[in-house]
Amino acid sequence: MLEEVNWLGKEIKIVLPDKPLEIEYCPTCQKAYSSILDENMSKKINSENWDKESIASIYVNPTSPSLAITIFYRGEQLYTGHLHKCVDSLHYVSDNYEERVKIPKRAVRTEVTRLVSKVLEDWQPAHKFIGTGDPDSPEIIEKLKLPKVWENGKSGMKPSSCL
Repeated sequence: MLEEVNWLGKEIKIVLPDKPLEIEYCPTCQKAYSSILDENMSKKINSENWDKESIASIYVNPTSPSLAITIFYRGEQLYTGHLHKCVDSLHYVSDNYEERVKIPKRAVRTEVTRLVSKVLEDWQPAHKFIGTGDPDSPEIIEKLKLPKVWENGKSGMKPSSCL
């Protein structure tokens, strides 16, 4: 296998797990998650200067419990994800992944911060911009601060409306 890759070029990066991966299952539908690296993550791994030119954009909706995350590299959009409160769960949908997480009533902001941090940890963008307010001209804020609308009981979208 390595000879075949070598034939293609000496500068090709190879990513191999150091041990067999356990099968991970979705807690909702019980289907196995894919353990195949997606095309855009391979662009990150093979980029010349990800640590200087990658950008994460996070928009926090100030009037409803929702936010969006987008990752860019050299003007190309590589990843999008959005998160919203769906009754008593957080519903996260990205390009290749969907998850619903039940949340304790008082820990919603902590759980949202954990989910956003996980995306940022996976992508490790060089620059992070967080905005809120007018979506056409958001106000840039220093760190992720969620509005109180996230804490309001079981508010949020109904499961049938968040498809």
